[in-house]
Amino acid sequence: MGGMVHVVAFGPNGKSFLAGGDDASRPEPKGEARLWDTATGKPIGEALSHPDGIRVASFSPDGKVVVTASRDGTVRLWDAASGRPALDRPLLHPGGVRAAAFGPDGKTFVTGGSGRPRLWETATGKPVAVLTAPNHEGVNDVTFSPEGGVFLTAGDDGTARLWDATGAARGDPLTHQGRVNRAVFSPDGKTVLTGSDDRTARLWETATGRPRGVALEQPGSVRELAFAPDGTSVLTSCRDGKIRLWDVATCKPLGLPIPGSEARHRAAFHPDGRSVMTSEPAWFASLYPVHEPLSGKVERLVLWSRVATGLERDAASGAVGVLDAERWQKYRQRLEELGGSPLP
Repeated sequence: MGGMVHVVAFGPNGKSFLAGGDDASRPEPKGEARLWDTATGKPIGEALSHPDGIRVASFSPDGKVVVTASRDGTVRLWDAASGRPALDRPLLHPGGVRAAAFGPDGKTFVTGGSGRPRLWETATGKPVAVLTAPNHEGVNDVTFSPEGGVFLTAGDDGTARLWDATGAARGDPLTHQGRVNRAVFSPDGKTVLTGSDDRTARLWETATGRPRGVALEQPGSVRELAFAPDGTSVLTSCRDGKIRLWDVATCKPLGLPIPGSEARHRAAFHPDGRSVMTSEPAWFASLYPVHEPLSGKVERLVLWSRVATGLERDAASGAVGVLDAERWQKYRQRLEELGGSPLP
């Protein structure tokens, strides 16, 4: 099997994950997703197949059902233990599907893409509602709040919108200056995070729709967002492929970006918050550890970086030079006086 991975998702307990995209190993390329054991990296059950590339894959809250959706406009439900279809037919979302999400009780799920978002009954696959809001027809992301009373859609019209569980629009739209690609709730449901082509990610109060803090400025269009399980930090991913971590309380970055390819599409926190999984080219997913941010006096951190690298940046010119032995030893002694390395 070979191709491009477009989606990754962890199961609720973190013991399994999904990876899906285009399977180019066949004479006629088609869409395929697979369930994998997180600990062993071995596949679970059968491949989940579509006639065209898979762009969406998500677990139900109890981890028993998987929804996949394709650019061919079909949505399929699967048994997560066996990889077999949970319904005897695909569901149709005209124009192609870009996003899908289950409600917290797993009884309903929402799909979004070309045209209007749709609400479905999980057990039967019957449509419950077609969502309607002015100009909000190209939907790139959907997600439910943790308690299930509200869900979000992110649209081509430059807005994210809140809806109640019946599919009725709620409050004013959350507005960006460009297409909104992703929208997610915090674990407690009190905050929304949105990411846009306007090169920002923004935090909002769910109850009022008001901005929270300053925008998280990005070097390019925001492709992916996620809250850490404890809600204190978030990740963003842009067109440069790098993963950036941010402190929710201060809206400031945490540490250095996680490097990656421009072809990277998705990223997700492991349920324990200690690692991040990303989708990569050539049909593989990568797992990166999330380190605690370094703490301590600024002087100590600066000295540590100089001692560890043997380099120093000139404050006036910005040029980076190599330390001579005498200067390196001086910095090392001062670092020891301050407590040594800030690394745990």
